[in-house]
Amino acid sequence: KAAFLHSVSQNVVSFTNASLRAATYEWDFGDGSPLSNAVSPSHTYAAIGNYTVKLTAKSACNRYSLKNAQISIASIPNAVDDISDDHDKGLRISYVDQKLFINGSYQEMIVIDLYGRRVLYDQNEKGRNFVGCAYLPSGVYFYKALSKQKKTVMGKFMVE
Repeated sequence: KAAFLHSVSQNVVSFTNASLRAATYEWDFGDGSPLSNAVSPSHTYAAIGNYTVKLTAKSACNRYSLKNAQISIASIPNAVDDISDDHDKGLRISYVDQKLFINGSYQEMIVIDLYGRRVLYDQNEKGRNFVGCAYLPSGVYFYKALSKQKKTVMGKFMVE
């Protein structure tokens, strides 16, 4: 008999398999991601929403049982992830309160959306330590910052 418990932490769901007399498992997380055959997997959701998770538990003699559950993802962490960094030179980026903050001096900031369109270009002639992003619609964006010392930091951030 298929059975499971789950716990949600932001967009990561941990599943605890409680199936009885099963030999194999197939998890469908309901978001179009590949199926999993793990006994008790964890899954990271990319978007806020409600998902139907399906577990198919099969016995050694090919009898199977299904268990469905609704999973609700209410938040996605909004971290800035540096792809390449120049942290030891003082250039750090963080996204807070609809602004990209730069800890250090930057000369140029470029932000593009997932379609490759440039949505922000800023030449920092006044020595600011942030770039406003309040006008950007919800989504994932990539940035490239050039320091005054010609060092580059690239990464991504999410606008909710």
